Amino acid sequence: MRRPGTLIRMAVTTVVVAGAAIAVGLAAGLTTLSNNIGAAQAATPRCTGSDLSVIEGTGATITTVTLSSSTNIDNTSACHGASLAVTVTNGTTSGSATCTIGTAPCTVAGTGPYTFGPLTLSAGVARTAATQADIVMTGP
Repeated sequence: MRRPGTLIRMAVTTVVVAGAAIAVGLAAGLTTLSNNIGAAQAATPRCTGSDLSVIEGTGATITTVTLSSSTNIDNTSACHGASLAVTVTNGTTSGSATCTIGTAPCTVAGTGPYTFGPLTLSAGVARTAATQADIVMTGP
């Protein structure tokens, strides 16, 4: 004869495992192939699928950056008014700059690859092997 405590533990374990299996099954049914957040609750469209890269200024200390894109995002009405934020860091010091697409200095120079800037960083960053740059586009 089994003890009542053992039967209760088995029942609780069965319920927990069944609940976890249902949760995984429900999560597996959510789509990940769209520009939406939370199972089609809020659209998150992009103004461009184009690449964006950072060209750091020359010298031992980085004080300016220029942004580069293979597509003229300044000529894309969906991107006008979007904000570009760039941060350059070496692990010790960080410098940042922002601009709004369609407003100087965030307007196109050249005919491809298209460049924006130069943007002046809030602080000079000493160039090291650990130097990295990050870009964030928000809006419009």
